[in-house]
Formats: sequence, structure tokens, C-alpha cells
Amino acid sequence: MKRSSVLRVVSALALAGGIAAVAQAAGQQASAPGVAVNMVVTVEPKRGKTIPSLEPQDLNVTEKNEKRPITGLTSLAGAPTQLLILVDDSAQTSFDTQLNSLRQFVSSLPASTQVAIGYMSYGMTKFAANFTSDHAAAAKSLRVAMGPGGGDVSPYSSL
Repeated sequence: MKRSSVLRVVSALALAGGIAAVAQAAGQQASAPGVAVNMVVTVEPKRGKTIPSLEPQDLNVTEKNEKRPITGLTSLAGAPTQLLILVDDSAQTSFDTQLNSLRQFVSSLPASTQVAIGYMSYGMTKFAANFTSDHAAAAKSLRVAMGPGGGDVSPYSSL
């Protein structure tokens, strides 16, 4: 089985347990060849298998169906990360049943990740925990949502 068929590459923010890489692809636009861009990709194994070490030739970067060269590949595993968890304070009570799972997720984050918890309500964010590496304290700051009535919970207007 080909190595590439074992891996699923997902463009996303590198989070807990994932191995991330920065792939620099030459050519931001077809009209501007040679302009390097950085891309963050998360590589996840299929069916719980381990991820083998990756080399640039293991990945493909295309733009407008044209293959672009990868000029560098750097692992971000263990790199400092900040994660802001925004909770809709007007969420239905069904959200409350997910609190323990969310607390477990926060507690399981790598030590290199700082986490903050904020509750969105009426176009504002009230922080229950500022960015911290103390995952247990951040997890404890999670609370039940206030419930219906907290209008304008868009993260765009709440930040």
C-alpha cells in the first residue's frame, strides 16, 4: 500500500495529538512565480495508525491544477500554540451535557498550548479564563451556559 494512501492531509490548525508541518510552496499566484507562501497542514493517521516521518516528496501542493514545488517542511509538534474556546452563552441546555467532554479536551491539551475560555453574549466576550498553560484551572472555569436570551453571539462581533 502506498504511503500517501495511508495518510489523510487536512488543512487545519495544529491541535492536540496531531503532527503539523509547515509546507512552503513557491508561487503564490500563477502571475507571480517564485513568491513563497507558508501553509499549515495537519496530518492524521487512518484508523489509529502511527504517522511515519514525512518528507516533501510525500506531499503534493497544487494551484489551479498546477503542481507547485515544496521548498521546506518543518514539524510544529510541540510548538507554542494558543487556543481560544468561545462558548455561546445563549446555548440550549443540551450544551451542558457536553461540559465534561470539553473539560477533558482542555485538560488533555499539550503543555505547549495555552488556552483561554470566553463566553459570548450580546456582542461581547466575558473571559472565564485568560490564556494560561494551567489546563486544569481553565477546565474548571467552564460553566453551564446562561441559556436563551444572549443575543448577537457572533464571534466576529464578540471579540
